[in-house]
Amino acid sequence: MSQQCNVHPRQAAEWWCDTCCRSSCEICVPHGQNVHSYGGPPKCPLCFSNLVFLGSAGGAVSLIGSLLRCALFPLHSNSRLMIGLLTLFLTPAIIVSQYTFAALFTVPFLLLFAGLTLDYSAAIMNSLAVNEPHPPLAGAAIKDLDNVFVIKHAAVVFGFAAAVGITFSAEGFLWASIGVLLAFLLPSALMILARDRELATALNPSTLKLVVKSLGRDYIVIWLVGLLIFYCMRCTVHVIKLESLQLGLAFFWMATLIYCLFFLYALCGYALFYYQRELGMRIHKVVAAPPMTKAEFMSQRALGESGVLMAEKKYDEAREMLQSLFATHKNDIELHSRYHIILMKIDDPVALQNHTNHLVGLLFAADRNSKATGVYIEALQKMGEFSIVDAKNRLLLAVQLRAERQTKLAITLLKSFHQQFPGSALIKPAYELAAEILSIDLGDHEGAEAVRDYLKNEQAG
Repeated sequence: MSQQCNVHPRQAAEWWCDTCCRSSCEICVPHGQNVHSYGGPPKCPLCFSNLVFLGSAGGAVSLIGSLLRCALFPLHSNSRLMIGLLTLFLTPAIIVSQYTFAALFTVPFLLLFAGLTLDYSAAIMNSLAVNEPHPPLAGAAIKDLDNVFVIKHAAVVFGFAAAVGITFSAEGFLWASIGVLLAFLLPSALMILARDRELATALNPSTLKLVVKSLGRDYIVIWLVGLLIFYCMRCTVHVIKLESLQLGLAFFWMATLIYCLFFLYALCGYALFYYQRELGMRIHKVVAAPPMTKAEFMSQRALGESGVLMAEKKYDEAREMLQSLFATHKNDIELHSRYHIILMKIDDPVALQNHTNHLVGLLFAADRNSKATGVYIEALQKMGEFSIVDAKNRLLLAVQLRAERQTKLAITLLKSFHQQFPGSALIKPAYELAAEILSIDLGDHEGAEAVRDYLKNEQAG
């Protein structure tokens, strides 16, 4: 199910905002996928809420291009430990189960570790479905083992396997064709089960068809990889049989089988990630969050509604909406940041002057110094002249601007500090900073010496 960008209708949507209920393309959110990979999801250009990645409109690498990544994914230390543990337990269990007298006792262990293998395989699939950089921890997978899901997963895998075996053992072209079809649909069923965790959905023919049709050529690649793994394992299974048992090779064979299974599930997981938009899915991490208070809810609703009004260029209405909340949300930085954007869009210099001073103070109090300088520079560029009326905020701005190598702006803020704030205890540190900037950053040693002389005279006086 394809979605189009609300702003650029000819562009496929890459991102979705739950607050604004709007989709955006890579033009609206440039470099969004890089931000998504390295620093969390990017922000909505209207309401600044986290955006949800919809799929492969242009940001993600194709499935073919990610074959190497999927092959290396199960070799991460997390899954290597799991491969080792499962090999250590499954290999002896399979060997011992071939003795008639011991089979009854080893079957429960076989089922347990087979279920754990399938569960961790599904965990690998879900990790890549949300584009995680590495598989889940082995300990976490064992601790969070979902017995109901394991049973459903085993029912799909062993049910399909048994059905394929029965059809291939039967005579006739029709039965063989049914067997091929069932084997062909198995990856699709696994992907749907990992996504929805519902057996009925995983066995729904229309849903299976949707996955196959949406993935197209890449689904054929996944199926061929699965077929190749099955063929190679079947040709070498004799190394674990009692008649021709080779213990070292038996352990190696089991480890290879488990790795190949993880690789196949990794491919399915990346396919879910890459084709989310085409499948009409929204695969993303759901982080459990505490319930919002009434104040938080009002704030989030105001951000969303004002974002929609701003998109329609109804700045006065958006401004009034935010102003109505300031009585109860006086220090809400997100609301004040949105209000600042609105003031930058309209012509009200007095309001911009007063509000910028208030917002800069809030940002410094929240230790968001870089954001504070950004707000100040924006207002300065719009108004031409701008005054910070609080001595502490002015000094903090100068310090931050110097750190950002905006030394001329920093010096401008410190100029005539004693006249702007007579009697302030911050005059000395302000002029010490000014002398340091003049001497070290600007090379104006005479100016720096003049500032120091002024300080000495003041102290002497």
